[in-house]
Amino acid sequence: SDQVPHGPTYEQLRVPSAKDLRGKDEEIVEDITDRASDAMTHSMNKRFDDVSRQLQECQLRITTLLEGLQNQVATLESSQRELSNARDEQDVYEDKNLEMKHDFKRGSASVGFWNRASFAPGDVSFMPLLSEREDDDDEDEDFQEKLAFARKALKENRVLSGSAVSRTVTDFLEDEESSTAAKYYHKFITGFTIAAVLIALLDSVDVHLFGHMSVAACVAIDSLLFCESLSRFIFTSNFRSFLLNPLNIIDACSVVPIIIWGIKTRLSARFSVAAGHFLLAIVPVIRLLRLVRRFPHMQLLVSAFRDCFEALPVLLYTMSVLGCIFSTLIFLAEPRENIETMSESLWLVISTMTTVGYGDVVPNSSLGFFLVSILMVVSSLYMAMPVAIIGFQFTHIWGNRAQILLLQHVRDRFSRGGIGPYEIPTIFRLFDFDESQEIDMLEFQGMIREMEVGLNEAETDQLFKIIDTDMGGSIDLRELVKTLYPEDYRHMYGKRLRQTHKLHSNMPLV
Repeated sequence: SDQVPHGPTYEQLRVPSAKDLRGKDEEIVEDITDRASDAMTHSMNKRFDDVSRQLQECQLRITTLLEGLQNQVATLESSQRELSNARDEQDVYEDKNLEMKHDFKRGSASVGFWNRASFAPGDVSFMPLLSEREDDDDEDEDFQEKLAFARKALKENRVLSGSAVSRTVTDFLEDEESSTAAKYYHKFITGFTIAAVLIALLDSVDVHLFGHMSVAACVAIDSLLFCESLSRFIFTSNFRSFLLNPLNIIDACSVVPIIIWGIKTRLSARFSVAAGHFLLAIVPVIRLLRLVRRFPHMQLLVSAFRDCFEALPVLLYTMSVLGCIFSTLIFLAEPRENIETMSESLWLVISTMTTVGYGDVVPNSSLGFFLVSILMVVSSLYMAMPVAIIGFQFTHIWGNRAQILLLQHVRDRFSRGGIGPYEIPTIFRLFDFDESQEIDMLEFQGMIREMEVGLNEAETDQLFKIIDTDMGGSIDLRELVKTLYPEDYRHMYGKRLRQTHKLHSNMPLV
């Protein structure tokens, strides 16, 4: 029995019961659950560590970038401060240099660098300025010689046309700031013109202040006004510019009433009555238009409308299209008993679009009311555009009124002296003393003074800054012509500019 191997025991041969199998399944499930939970926990921990490490790296990079930006901002601020300090020092140096040149020119020894109150006796730092003063004296003498040469050249070449008497009379009549007498004369002639306008308006309503002498009084008033215009013509230095000036043409119309009064008695009864009605209507208008010369700010309004002309054609074209469309639709929608012709429909559209609304022609049909209602809304929105454009342009020009009036004053003074855009290059070369193709402030002041423009030192400096668009401290010929005569600049340099543009457009790209 010891050698016979034992077989399986009962426990081994026994078939497991359902209870045993259920217990093993639970153990297997619990084991799988534990392992899965451990695996998920390990995976989540690993992923969390990876995300934490990436966040730390991002935070480190952000911190590095912020530090770099702060350093760059600090460097930029430092550069801006250095640049601002350098500009201030340059402005101070230029102001002192300009002031010193003016002081030396006037022969002053009590201001600028030669002011004893600014330097203590024995100040060593002041000693090198003595040599600078000698150099500036030499430069000033050279400048005065070149200025005298330019003055002589202006007279010999007759760049400034007209005699001294004609320029004096023209300044007296045109510029009230030329003398005290001119100021009082301008006040008198303005008041006299206003009184003449009032007298003409009273005559138009059958109120005759001079009784039977009204005709003689009107002839005397118009004769006096015409004598002023004739004096302008006689003493003008440039007859072509005088005849092309609209203000002079208006003044010349003062002779028309005199001629009509002279020939009225020789006309027939019918034409005599027509001439009388014409005088009643035209004399107040002519006298009132003469006052335009007394309002220099009128140039601002003219400039605003001139700048708006570029946009007005498109607006007028669109308005015409709207008018044609709605007039056609209203004419087709309305019965012929109400609107008989196309012209009546067009009149209704125009009076509605311009927000006038006379009421003499109105729609009757429901479709007509609907179309006119749409036209009211569309035209109200549309008409706001040109008004806004003109208003904005006038506001912009009014903000720059000092520059516009200054440039207009310079152009008027040049015109009185017979100087136009084509004479500017000759004058520019005369005052380009160093032949650098540019004029600095000192040379520009000498040019304005010798050309008798009538500007003070502040106005001359302002004019120089207006012309010096690139703020380089000097102006060239093109800047001068373009600022004073922009329209003529296109004619003078237009071909050259087109050739330059063509040359640049044909250059190969690198």
